[in-house]
Amino acid sequence: MEASLTQIKNEPDLVAPGWTLYSVRPESVEFWQGDKQRRHTRLVYLPSTGGPSSCCGLDSYPIHKY
Repeated sequence: MEASLTQIKNEPDLVAPGWTLYSVRPESVEFWQGDKQRRHTRLVYLPSTGGPSSCCGLDSYPIHKY
């Protein structure tokens, strides 16, 4: 991220002036696995005790199956 910000400062025409940068930290991540008998599996990743701010990837999000 720091390298990208430095490049943007050095080359101001690289990014359109109207563009906005957003950084997103999920509170949870959810996937659904389909099943032919319509018994779908819901996979929910919730942050570990450190919370989303300590997230370095999905390893910090234990899986919960429903």
